[in-house]
Amino acid sequence: MGHSMPERNKNDNLALSIYEDLLKRILCDDLKPGTRLPSERELAAHYQTNRNTLREALRKLEHAHLVSVRHGQGVTILDFRKTATVECLGPFLMQARNPSEQIRTLLDLLMARVQLLEMSVALAAQRAKPEDIEQLERLVELQLHNFETDDREALIHDDVELINALVDAAHSLTARWIANTLLEVYRGLISRTQSLWVSDPSFPDYLRCLLRCISENDPEGAVSATRTYYAKIDRVLLTLLSPLLEAGRKSNPGHSEAV
Repeated sequence: MGHSMPERNKNDNLALSIYEDLLKRILCDDLKPGTRLPSERELAAHYQTNRNTLREALRKLEHAHLVSVRHGQGVTILDFRKTATVECLGPFLMQARNPSEQIRTLLDLLMARVQLLEMSVALAAQRAKPEDIEQLERLVELQLHNFETDDREALIHDDVELINALVDAAHSLTARWIANTLLEVYRGLISRTQSLWVSDPSFPDYLRCLLRCISENDPEGAVSATRTYYAKIDRVLLTLLSPLLEAGRKSNPGHSEAV
């Protein structure tokens, strides 16, 4: 007979907890590249679990390209800065100990967000269907109302919804699959640190212009409007984050330059 459902859920939860603990230790550099983990027997005893549950946690780490598991050589920590996948972005921004590296990674994420948006609005202007336009019109009206009433919480929530709708209107698997990860990280960041969401007085004009360009099949106009607006936003964010970035460089001069 196999494991009962409650027991299986318990083992799955424990495997996830072990994975998250080891992930945290890797991303904050407690476990450095090249380090070999203790044997399965020792690790299982440390986490008070069986070896099957431990192996499930190690498989998750291996799938994320954070460790190498080889028969006869055990488990070796990889250099996550070279091998990790985009799924590690969120945990890294939470766990990393080098402030300047964290902030540079955040700024890179914001750049990727704009590139995703430019790709999506260009494709949406060419591929959007009537139902996509209707959804975009609804969300733009919501955001105009949120901006007029200065409802910051609603602005942040509906901003993610609007980006999602733009990606949907692009009808691109590439854009959608990239967005699924980036937007998850972006949503988590702005929900924890709302000061990272900023707007400009030109926000309503940008939304109206973007909607018009998509409705009129004008990809160049949609990209230009998006690039111009987010250049303003990111200048504000850079101003906000620059003191933290400089402080991080001074506290970790060698490490921040080496990364």
